Amino acid sequence: MAEAGLSRPAIAVDAQARRVAIRWLGVPWADIVVAVVGLRLFLTLSAIMTAVLIPGSQHPSGILGVLVGSWRQFDALRFTAIAAHGYGADGLNSAYMPIYPLLIRLVSTLTHGHYLTAALLTSNLSCIVALGLLWRWVADCFDEKVAWRTIVILLIYPDSFYLLGGYSESLFLAFNAATLLAVRRDRPALAGVLALAATLTRLQGLVLCVPIVLSLRRSREPWHVLSTLGAAALPGVGLLVYQKSLSVWLGGGGILNTFQDKWHIPLLAPWQTIGKYITVIRSPAWRFVGSTVANYVQLWDLLAALIVLAVLLISTRRLGLDLTLYGLAAWCFAMSRYASTGRYMVAVLPAFIGAALWLDHGRLKWLAWLFIPILFVFTCKFTQGSWID
Repeated sequence: MAEAGLSRPAIAVDAQARRVAIRWLGVPWADIVVAVVGLRLFLTLSAIMTAVLIPGSQHPSGILGVLVGSWRQFDALRFTAIAAHGYGADGLNSAYMPIYPLLIRLVSTLTHGHYLTAALLTSNLSCIVALGLLWRWVADCFDEKVAWRTIVILLIYPDSFYLLGGYSESLFLAFNAATLLAVRRDRPALAGVLALAATLTRLQGLVLCVPIVLSLRRSREPWHVLSTLGAAALPGVGLLVYQKSLSVWLGGGGILNTFQDKWHIPLLAPWQTIGKYITVIRSPAWRFVGSTVANYVQLWDLLAALIVLAVLLISTRRLGLDLTLYGLAAWCFAMSRYASTGRYMVAVLPAFIGAALWLDHGRLKWLAWLFIPILFVFTCKFTQGSWID
């Protein structure tokens, strides 16, 4: 007789459900949390050393000022302003997608209305989720060793401080990894919804239509084809609906208007962006450290873009066609505007996987010795308020 009133088929189904749940929860969350906390401590130490050692650093006084106020820089001001007051009638903030500031507003109820603290809390928690889902996806595609190396490379990448600052990078990365995992698990409808969420977090989410469409190679069943195409179209359609609603609300203007007319940032082809970096670096105004507007940041952005592209190209055989095409699409989208290129490369996930496939434990140590000091310097400059990116 079956125990607890369950028949044997019911017990079998229940056991199978538990196995599926374990597989979905089979992420080493404790290790992921330790890794994120380690990065958080490293960045906090960088901010403290900046405040103590660099005269005139733009830090509010007190412990809270160093721990939190240090991150009140650049786009973090925009996101917290949107969270506090919404999109202004001038349309200057309309190019910032809504989900991250919306979450900041919700979390601010737990931080007694302190929006910057809410932004940092949102980003740090999102980073844990993002790395966990990314680990699961890479482990499914390759193996756990490659997954861990991918996480390590991402965390020591010189622009990784954005993942834990008041920026939308970590939240976007979480939706990004979740979409790729849904595609891997053959869940097109879920992938489409997650890709839409990624797009309403950062415009780079539009590129997620590429891996969704490429998943059509697995099956030609009519229902699967229709659902996959619908999922691939969802981010674009959702963005158009959001932009139309925002335009009506603000009385005109959209993302392209904000970039081109108000920020004076045109959209460029990748080779045009590379050419602009080269032009700036070769100009008489450029100095490695002796200029406040044309300095090492442009050199890093150019090098980051070229290195990521090179890793994608030399890893094509190991990554496979689908991941390579997705990586190239993400790279091209990241290169569609001048400035912040190093930061945008964080979204080119196949490049980090490609690096993880090439680097063994010894080579990864050498990369860490190279990247960690750069990450330290970049974090100090950012929290000092002098990072031009």
